[in-house]
Amino acid sequence: MVKHALWEEALALPNTSIEQAMRLLERCPLQIVLVVNDERELLGSVTDGDIRRAILNHVSLDTEIHKIMHENPLSVQVGASESEMKTLLDSNSVSHVPILKNKTIVGLRTIKDYFHENSLQEACPVLI
Repeated sequence: MVKHALWEEALALPNTSIEQAMRLLERCPLQIVLVVNDERELLGSVTDGDIRRAILNHVSLDTEIHKIMHENPLSVQVGASESEMKTLLDSNSVSHVPILKNKTIVGLRTIKDYFHENSLQEACPVLI
């Protein structure tokens, strides 16, 4: 079910700074930071847009990402069909859907998985 292992590079703890998250977004072509606790339970997500809004609101880059993360992002449980995941992405206009086993993240599907099979091997710029 796990499409690619790059999602593990997108994991960050809640006390990660916004600046560190920006560096993570620059390195990882998935364009998302998945905020997890020590047990890899998904707490939230941070995207370029979340960081851009924080900057526009004069939030310090030293601020911890839990203060700007999107809590309770859309997700699916292990066993969800490809059709269910694609529908979730399309109907909610989101680009990422974490795959969970209970609360623990075990994978990630992106809209690019359905339209650009080789796109994750290309470097993606941060869009701030």
